[in-house]
Amino acid sequence: MQTTSSTQLHHPAMKVSSLLVVTLVVLLVVQESLAWCPVCIAVAKKLGEKLIKNTWYAKCRQRYAPPDMAEVCPTFCYGIGLSKGQAQRAAKAYANAYQNGCGKYCGHCEVKKFVK
Repeated sequence: MQTTSSTQLHHPAMKVSSLLVVTLVVLLVVQESLAWCPVCIAVAKKLGEKLIKNTWYAKCRQRYAPPDMAEVCPTFCYGIGLSKGQAQRAAKAYANAYQNGCGKYCGHCEVKKFVK
């Protein structure tokens, strides 16, 4: 039977291992906090929906609208979908529902996937 001495417990490799474990835990916590995307929260709140895992959220801005349409169309349009493209199309449909024809001026989209 082999006994361990106190010098073996304080071996430099043990200090490195514990440092590695602490670093991994911190990295995992940071990655988890990145799962909360502000765009997803803002879009869900604006549309009155709950956040759904693995769903795409789009927040698009009005662009290149002629002056008469710029006054009528919303500044931002929002959409939710199961794919990036579907979320963008939903945002354009949201703008069209607001005022017919506004969807074609909906662009510069920020689309994020909620993964938490």
